[in-house]
Amino acid sequence: MVIWRAGMADSTRRAEEDRVIDRARASAMRRVESAMRELRQITGRVPVEIPRMRGAGGSDLDTTRLMPAVTVVQPADQACTDWPVAAAEDDEARLQRLLAFVARQEPRLNWAVGVHADGTTVLVTDVAHGWIPPGIALPEGVRLLAPARRAGRAPELVGITTCCKTYTPGDSLRRAVDSTAPTSSVQPRALPAIAGLSVELGIATQRHDGLPKIVHAMATAAGNGAAAEEVDLLRVHVDTALHHVLAQYPRVDPALLLNCMLLAATERSVTGDPIAANYHFAWFRELDSRR
Repeated sequence: MVIWRAGMADSTRRAEEDRVIDRARASAMRRVESAMRELRQITGRVPVEIPRMRGAGGSDLDTTRLMPAVTVVQPADQACTDWPVAAAEDDEARLQRLLAFVARQEPRLNWAVGVHADGTTVLVTDVAHGWIPPGIALPEGVRLLAPARRAGRAPELVGITTCCKTYTPGDSLRRAVDSTAPTSSVQPRALPAIAGLSVELGIATQRHDGLPKIVHAMATAAGNGAAAEEVDLLRVHVDTALHHVLAQYPRVDPALLLNCMLLAATERSVTGDPIAANYHFAWFRELDSRR
């Protein structure tokens, strides 16, 4: 306003206006810089205090506190659970497994296996009063009938039982997928030892008709060993006699049965199985009517 009233020429007036504007700008810049310097000096002298956060209840969050233990709860679908223990095999399943084990070896015979009141498991076949033929592996833990003359078929021979399973030729022998074969053992054939078995066996094979000559020779030399070829030949005679027994079953010639028992006893004696040799010879002595 003062410049306009001074009566200056236009060019002079514009130059003076520009000078005034520049001076005002420079003054404003100096004031700003002065204010900034003063602010920096103030902030450098005064310590900065960061306020502490306080909890909702007014407690100091910087103060150490004992926190309650955290219990992790697993979701229902991830919680640890004990797998159910496999149920123990019941008597019926066990007997069926034992029955299948022997019947598969000789499916041409009737078989029966049952549990007596005292817990004993008895295994029988009716080929000859309860005698089990040679060449059949027996499951561990079963008991066989002692040598004696008996009448009846396999279900009657097994006696009074709390649970019983039977097999007749032609029956199905399906086995459960998860079932395991029983462990075989020679112990079911164990009987009181016959004194002087080798001597008794030699005498019996000499007196009994219908036996190949090699049988007596091997019976008397059982304790001294035998050549492999002789053992193989003896086994052929055992297999042949057993084949004839099974061919005549269930009505087997008693003389053929006795021959088969003597042959089985001799073969087991020669091959070093005294338990089975004693078993077959004990049955021979029990059923031999000439004694």
